[in-house]
Amino acid sequence: MRKHAKAHLTRRAALAAGAAGAGLLIAGGGRMGRAAAPDGSMRTGIFGMGVRKEANSLTADSDDVRMYREAVAWMKDRSKVNPLDPLGWRQHWAHHSLFCSSNSFQYQVHYGWYFLPWHRAYLANIEQRVRRILNEPSFGLPYWDWTRNPQLPAWYFGEDNPLNNPSRYQEAGDRVEPDFVELGPVLRATKWEHFGGRRRDPGEIQVEGTLEQSVHNCIHNWIGGQMASFDGAGNDPIFQSHHGQIDRLWAIWLAQGGGRANPTDADWLDERFWFAGPSGLLEDVTVRDVLETEPLGYRFDDLDYALTLTPETTPVYDGWGLDFGAIDPDGTDLAAISVVARGDGPGRVSLNYERMSLPIQPFQHRLFFVDDSPGGAATYIGTFTILPIPDLNRGLEHSVTSQVEVPPRALDQLLQNRRIRVVGVPVPLKGRDIPEAPVPFQGVSITVDA
Repeated sequence: MRKHAKAHLTRRAALAAGAAGAGLLIAGGGRMGRAAAPDGSMRTGIFGMGVRKEANSLTADSDDVRMYREAVAWMKDRSKVNPLDPLGWRQHWAHHSLFCSSNSFQYQVHYGWYFLPWHRAYLANIEQRVRRILNEPSFGLPYWDWTRNPQLPAWYFGEDNPLNNPSRYQEAGDRVEPDFVELGPVLRATKWEHFGGRRRDPGEIQVEGTLEQSVHNCIHNWIGGQMASFDGAGNDPIFQSHHGQIDRLWAIWLAQGGGRANPTDADWLDERFWFAGPSGLLEDVTVRDVLETEPLGYRFDDLDYALTLTPETTPVYDGWGLDFGAIDPDGTDLAAISVVARGDGPGRVSLNYERMSLPIQPFQHRLFFVDDSPGGAATYIGTFTILPIPDLNRGLEHSVTSQVEVPPRALDQLLQNRRIRVVGVPVPLKGRDIPEAPVPFQGVSITVDA
């Protein structure tokens, strides 16, 4: 077993060493380059190389778990002395809140193509911080693969555990529903805009990637408490393991080949993010810098996963739900859908619908195609979650379009050329009621991408 004691600063010494210069608010940096001059580049200061391991393969006594627990306690202690300490836990949390709960287009990194690279940099930043706090260059943030191990890791719980967050609705050992973590639509996507989100331009409709709006949002909401809000999620240490899996899925998606690739647009590659570096001063990193994991000092133990949806676990429509709108067969390119259904060429059939407001509470729903004609069928499309952000008076509460894959099992229903209703069935979750005020949607349509 590795011994850490000789490499550690005591918490009292570490707090004293950092107190004098700890007044920099790390949330002061803007995503679009309005921050002060940075301390340096994240890429030039990478310390060590670690292997990220699956959380349920570890125990409370595993090295990476002990190191993570001790470093989070150290960061929380610093925040007790000075809440604005850039190396403290509260500012790690605040940094996420600024860029993920913002209703300002300039700062928000969700709803588009910056979602994956920004979060990769955010996790690399705290992973580097843990290594430097403990002088442990091989530390790797554990990821939680909820497809192969759907139960919550027990070592994230316990009254005196710095990795616990008492706001969670789920408990140690609780298991995620199979449809919440189904990767079929995510990994079948061959274009970045379907997988990781579309380009974001001011005034244009924003389109989330399938990865974000499905498994990412569903797990945040399922865990509940602070994890179910953009504003609070950064305060739950389990965030790092959930997003470690999201980051890993980026690597899995690329490894499938078949034309899957990152965007090559300079506007994406040269986008710059800011974080607090080892000294507490700002350091920058571009999207171009985070395209590979090893230059950031880590790799994953494997790229395996499970597909969780089977005939037995596929949700069934029970006759009730919220009507999102109807698909007009006259406005649908049935010939192009037929090509995709027969497998005669590459392509993706997408269902599009625009939300007209954000929910006050998270809104999770199972989508179905419902044919009300005699003998008509109801076909499950997928499970999706819309997460709330505060301050609903400016900008991003509108004009976000969900674009979800119409799975192969539903294409035949479209080809029958009947009027199909799109129905969302709210999902009841542990400790929560179904929101009374549903989210209004408009603009239901079908598109086909070659």
